[in-house]
Amino acid sequence: MNNLLVHTCNVQSSSVADKRIYFDNGIATFTVGKTVTGGTSKATGKILSFTKTAGSWAMGTAVGYLIMNPVTGTFQDNESLTDNNTSHGSATANGPAIDNADGYGVVTYTTGSTAYRCRFKPAGNMRMTASGDRSFSVPYVTLPPGVSVQPGTYLTSSWIGAIKTYKVLAVHPVSDGIGLHHIRCDVEEVE
Repeated sequence: MNNLLVHTCNVQSSSVADKRIYFDNGIATFTVGKTVTGGTSKATGKILSFTKTAGSWAMGTAVGYLIMNPVTGTFQDNESLTDNNTSHGSATANGPAIDNADGYGVVTYTTGSTAYRCRFKPAGNMRMTASGDRSFSVPYVTLPPGVSVQPGTYLTSSWIGAIKTYKVLAVHPVSDGIGLHHIRCDVEEVE
């Protein structure tokens, strides 16, 4: 199968709202890219950014907030927050994590993507249907088994014949009689 997958595409994961958690009693600065853990809840979040709005780390009075994504679990008010850096960031949660909003009140989101081997097939190829009618195919992409994709997922490609962004319209698992051989996704080009 892999020798047929001659192109590469990025499959975008679902957008998830960034979370903001306010803190006080900060005694050590946090590190972007590290994971913060709630001491009581054991909730975790990857630190995208942090802002100190007042106080002093050295005095143990730093106040501010962390922006995190993804977040697993539910942070609790007044629990300790520490990151997994060698010099652990540390503060106390001042409320639960909430959806992060920008200066206009719009919730912010983080979207990830993963590169996969694939094969693009452009539209316009004539094929015979089971009833003998002729139809022109929609563009599609073939992906290896195990890739998580559903209608509405976005794919991007840097293949010379398909440097575009596509939206998945339909997903067709294809079996080879033994098991899942590949996934065929009907796609449409998006602006």
